[in-house]
Amino acid sequence: MADDPALSLALSDIFCVADNYDPDSDRGCEEFDDAALLNEVHKILARLDAASDGPVRYE
Repeated sequence: MADDPALSLALSDIFCVADNYDPDSDRGCEEFDDAALLNEVHKILARLDAASDGPVRYE
């Protein structure tokens, strides 16, 4: 069974965002702190929710 294309894209995007996470204060301008990481993941999940027929269920 194949993943839904929108879900695959969201998971890939979350992986890329997480890869740019750096909890240290000396992070580069392209890296995310805690708040920015949470914000980016929230945006990805909202986009996934908007692309679905209803609320995304995590079971």
